[in-house]
Order: sequence, then structure tokens, then C-alpha cells
Amino acid sequence: MPSPAEGAAAAPHSDAVADVGPAAGQAPSAATLAAELRARLPRASAYLLALSGGADSAALAWLLRELPGLRCAHIDHGLGPQAAPLAQAAAAIAARCGLRLTTRRLRLDATAGNLEARAREARYAALGALLRPGEVLLCAQHQSDQAETFLLAAARRSGPAGLAGMPPLRPFARGWLARPALDTPAPALRAVAHAAGLPYVDDESNADPRHKRNALRLQVGPALRAWQGDIDAALAAVARQQGEVQAGLEAALDALLPAAAGPWPQSWRLAPLLGWPEALLQPALRRLIARAGAPPAPARVLAGLRSALGAAPADAQPQLSWQGWSLRRHAQWLFVVPPLPAPPPAGPARAGAWPSGGHIWLDPALAATLPAGSRLEAGPTQGSLPRADRPGLRLKAEFARRQVPPWLRSHWPQLRCAGRVLAVAEWPADGLQSPPALRWQAPPPWAQPWVEQARRQPFR
Repeated sequence: MPSPAEGAAAAPHSDAVADVGPAAGQAPSAATLAAELRARLPRASAYLLALSGGADSAALAWLLRELPGLRCAHIDHGLGPQAAPLAQAAAAIAARCGLRLTTRRLRLDATAGNLEARAREARYAALGALLRPGEVLLCAQHQSDQAETFLLAAARRSGPAGLAGMPPLRPFARGWLARPALDTPAPALRAVAHAAGLPYVDDESNADPRHKRNALRLQVGPALRAWQGDIDAALAAVARQQGEVQAGLEAALDALLPAAAGPWPQSWRLAPLLGWPEALLQPALRRLIARAGAPPAPARVLAGLRSALGAAPADAQPQLSWQGWSLRRHAQWLFVVPPLPAPPPAGPARAGAWPSGGHIWLDPALAATLPAGSRLEAGPTQGSLPRADRPGLRLKAEFARRQVPPWLRSHWPQLRCAGRVLAVAEWPADGLQSPPALRWQAPPPWAQPWVEQARRQPFR
């Protein structure tokens, strides 16, 4: 199942001469196109061209066949009756262009859902595995593909990052991915493939309107071109402009976000963020969320930061949640919090695995003198700490002083007996000189920064 850029073309072809000068209003010659495409390529010692067997990648191989260090790769999805003809066409096209071809066959479950997306991901993974360090992968997406990508992003209500469409160049695997034909009209590529007599194959799956992009190409595209002949070029130009807008936003965020960073991973000073205009705040939130490894947040989360988190009372603990993740406010900080396990139930006072993650270590001397009924638990913040030098030191106040957020307090190990606090993980029992008798070892990543801080931060 090749990419949209490697789809329909007029079938079987004569061996006409490819390099013919254009008449007025006609497409540029193959030589002109080749020069334009090469001018758009980054300098590299080697290039790998994704050759599907379709018209567009065939034309790209023909136009760039004299590029030093160029080789081709065909990814055989093994799906449908056209897999073999496409693989044979790719081999014949590479031979006709005088280029070396590497073929990889994928094993995909055709009965599982979202086959088109899975095939695309597997194809790029296979191409990435073939890419050598510093090499440039060349893909044949063209102007119509970029226009379709823009329209699909607009239908999803995307912002500038989505409306920018496919970038002409981006880092990929151990090298780069370049799309030199994004400004090239699809008919120009098809004309080159046909005139050169390249034995490309039409992929019938591109005519299946059940796929959203195919429906756009087959049903919407012709109507738009009848309404405005250069609509592909116009939409591709708007996508390029959106890319410039996104680049400007990224540069602004690069300059502004470091000053708003908090002292813990995925934490941010809320006041500076709330001072930004919405056009900057929402892209900032998207970046912070992506940086944390979270799935994209819905619009209600992005739009709710000021009202739900910024305007909440100072002693509140507001949050905005999606797919298990959440944006939470604690004091003056904003946190991107991953899905957390359920708070652990009370259990026996002994060393071993801790339900929230990690392990409990208990000082043998303390374990030998624990009163009957002692339990390991987490969550309560009531009670005083067992400090002879500081009687009445409240557990809740010490959690607050150490800036341990509420969602972490419900996982922090404590030793208790009949409601009385005996020990708190990583906190010394009697001042600066006494090591903790209860330790939370190898805590999960979402707790580790505060556990490490507790080990460094003594009582007052």
C-alpha cells in the first residue's frame, strides 16, 4: 500500500523521449524538473529513494538517476494482489534508471484495524532501518499530496503545526527525510514517468474511497480544481506559510519557555504562562504536553488552563484530565502528570515491593522494636512527626514545606500504628544526624525527583 504520493498514473507506456522542451502553458521539461528537484536537496554523500513502483516515485528516480550516491529501496507490504506487480515494477524501474535496489517485505496482519496507518508506520520504520548515518531518504510526495494534507488537517481543526503539512526536510532515523517534489504538480511527474516509458503500476488501493484521503482525492479534489484550476498550488502555498508561522512560534517558545521552567521535571511556573496571549499559551501547552510524552490534549484542556487552573482558589488543587494524564496546579507550579496507579492500601510493616512502584527498606533496628499493629500505608497527612526535638511538628506542614504535591503524598510510604506516625520514608527521625529508618528505593519516575530531594533536604 504505497503512500498517496505514489499512486495513480496513466498505465502502460511507450518509450518516448523524456526531455522535450515545453510549449507555452505546458509542463516544464524533464531537464528543468530535474534541476529544480536537485536544487531542493540537502547536500549529502548518499541518498536513498523510496521506490513504490508507482508513477510518482518512478518519475523521481528517473529525474534524479544521475545524483551521486543514489540508491533505491522498495518496501513490499505483502498486502493484496498488487503487492507482487508493484515489487516487480520497482525492480524494473530501478534497472531502467541504472540504480541499485534493496527490497524489504513486511508481515502485516491484514485483519487488524487501521491497516493504512499501520502499513505507513511499518514502511517508514523499514526505510529508517535501511538509512545509513547522514544519508537522506527521498520521498515523492508532490503538490497535490501537500494540498490534501492541508485539507485533512483543516478538517481536524489543526493549528499551524498541522496546517503546515509535510515538511520538505526533517530529521529521520540516522539521517534526514527530504520531499523535493512538494512544489511539483502531480501531472508533471506523471508526464515524465509516461514519456520515459517507465513500467510503473497503478495501485488500485488508491481508488478505494473508504479511505479518507482517497475520498478527498477522488471526490473533493476534482471539484476544487474545476472551481479553481491552481487550487493545489494555492493550498500548498498556504501550508508553506503556516509552516513559517509555526517556525516563528517555535522560536518564540525556545526563547520564553526556559524562564518559566520549574525545579522538577515537567513542572512550570504558572504565572509567566498565564501572562502570555492565548495564541502563544496554547502552543506552549502543546509543547509541554508532548515533551512529557503525553498524547495530545483536547481543546477543552488547552482552553481551560486560565479558568480551571489559573482562577482557582490558592488552596485548591485543580486539574484538567485526558486519557489518564492531567495538568495540575500545586502552589505556583503547573505540572504535566502521567497516569498514576491507585494509592496503595495499608499493609504489613516490612521491607519489600511497594504497590506504587519501587521497594521499601526498613531499618532492622526499628523493625525489631515496632509496636504490635504497625502498618505501612500512604495517604494520611494528619498527625505529628516522631521528633523529640520538635514535638508537635505536623506531617501536613512538613509535606507542604518540602513542596511534595498532593497526588504524590497519597503514595509516600509511612509507618503508622493506631494513627500515630512512626516514620516517613526518606525523612530522618531526629534531626540532621540520623539517617532515615524507612526508605523508598527505586521509586517510579513520577516520584523520583521528590524522593531524591528528600534525601538531600534535612529538617529545619
